[in-house]
Amino acid sequence: MFTDTEIGISNKYAINPSKITNGSSILLCVRAPVGAINYCFRKIAIGRGLCSIEPKDKIDLDYLYYWLKYSKKYFLDNSTGSTFSAITIGTIKNAPFKYCPLNTQINIKNKIKEAFKFLDIVKEQII
Repeated sequence: MFTDTEIGISNKYAINPSKITNGSSILLCVRAPVGAINYCFRKIAIGRGLCSIEPKDKIDLDYLYYWLKYSKKYFLDNSTGSTFSAITIGTIKNAPFKYCPLNTQINIKNKIKEAFKFLDIVKEQII
């Protein structure tokens, strides 16, 4: 079950899973709702509507998460289908990923986290 940030616990089980996450990845919905993402910090079986994006060396998981979140419009704009929208692996591979050195990725990630903390404080003061 998708949540705001991390995949929730499910009571569903697969007998012969064909796709299993590595335990440190980001799940991306490739079918309705296209572009939704969640962290996945455990090994789970996934179905056709999801893909597991597992960063290679020198790619920060949080940086990748924020980039995928930013790229949702790209995925929606490049989805196809009349009954429900979907994207292909080609759409994901051709997404304009902004690669930069690991230390820059970490700095960007930290700035984004700081901004969200600030917004949480503002939200608390408003409510």
